[in-house]
Amino acid sequence: MLIQIIKLIFQLYLDGYGLKEIAEKLNNAKIDSPQVHRSKTENRKVVMSLWNAEKIKIILTNDLLTGDMVQGKTIAYSHKVKKRQPVPKENWIIVPNTHDGIITHNHFEKVQVLLKSNAKPKATKRPSVLVRIVFCGNCGKAMVRHTCIKKGVIYSSFVCSTSKKVGSEICTPHLIKEEIIIEVLKEAIKAQAQYAVELSEIVKKIQFTKSKVKGLSYIEEQIKTLQHKAKRINVLKKGLYEDYKSGLLNIDEYSELKNEYQNQYNIVQREIENKKEEKETYRQKANEEVELLNRLKAFCSVEETTKELVNEFVDKIIVHQNKTIDIVFSFREEIKKIEYIIAT
Repeated sequence: MLIQIIKLIFQLYLDGYGLKEIAEKLNNAKIDSPQVHRSKTENRKVVMSLWNAEKIKIILTNDLLTGDMVQGKTIAYSHKVKKRQPVPKENWIIVPNTHDGIITHNHFEKVQVLLKSNAKPKATKRPSVLVRIVFCGNCGKAMVRHTCIKKGVIYSSFVCSTSKKVGSEICTPHLIKEEIIIEVLKEAIKAQAQYAVELSEIVKKIQFTKSKVKGLSYIEEQIKTLQHKAKRINVLKKGLYEDYKSGLLNIDEYSELKNEYQNQYNIVQREIENKKEEKETYRQKANEEVELLNRLKAFCSVEETTKELVNEFVDKIIVHQNKTIDIVFSFREEIKKIEYIIAT
């Protein structure tokens, strides 16, 4: 149950709800806060404790939820001073994948960026699918949604937050209708999906080429040959003692041959380990290709521009003064990897 609540909190924040609004939703739904949940699981006296913005933020900034172990976030420069000072992120000690993650790294990083931008969406109306991902091409700040009603019709547009706060002398409004951005986004998604389909078909063909299968089989045969060789050396090494006991070898000859066989055995064992690593690299590459294909397939099957789709596949949308729009997709690195696989 707790895992579902954590996922819900992240999804609500990505959907455009603020910290206080999320806390209110959880309280209204009578969902236990962490303190109440802990009291119940530890069979202690339950103390009334409601959700608030601070509790929501603690969850949204907890690195452990990604599956990573993070240490060294704060430091005490003197034992006399109790207050600890924050440490820059580049100096943190991060051990990845120490446990199963609840939140993907992609979603967690997006939330951290949004928290830093301190965006405060209004949850009184259904959040736009574009909330928090539209940015001004001039100042780089987030663009905010402006909604008005004329003769019963709702009109929504996006305007540069800098211009809205301090005036057009610092940055021009970059005013653009929401429907225009959505239309451009749909077309970009359609074009990118088509490209993804083409790439996935090419990679599928590459995956099942005979050369790959032969390459893996050849490595496995090499490992078997080396393992047989190691067994043979072991048998010869064990036979030395019988030769020594029967007088065929003196002590010096026995020691010299024993050391020689041991060295040969160690060399073969290292070769076996190297071949096993080579085999694992082959497997990892194949698994990586499958994961990339699955991600591309998920994108290709998209039919509707939903908030979940945008969160998953779109990093940011940049609006320029002349109304031109740049879409930055979050899976561009996957596309690069696929293109590299094809090229090699």
